[in-house]
Amino acid sequence: MDDEMNNIKKVKTWTLVSLPLRKSKITCKWIYKMKLGINGGPNQFKVTFVAWGCQQKQGVDYSKTYALMAKWHTIKATSALPKAKGWKVHHLDVKTTF
Repeated sequence: MDDEMNNIKKVKTWTLVSLPLRKSKITCKWIYKMKLGINGGPNQFKVTFVAWGCQQKQGVDYSKTYALMAKWHTIKATSALPKAKGWKVHHLDVKTTF
């Protein structure tokens, strides 16, 4: 949890401010996950701090939403390209997504 909070502070994901009048706060929670190793046993414990976005109201708390999307053709092409070019593929685990 300390690593996650340090990453959030380091990249300035959020800014602590006073709650405006007539606004409700959005609660947050910790999500815990155990990553399994090659032998199926526990390898690494992961924790993520998330806001409950479902508590927001459109037009009040936000006006636009964005979602990252990948088209199936793009996924197939980026998967086939290394094989066609003879490139090595390496796994990458992203520590923080912000």
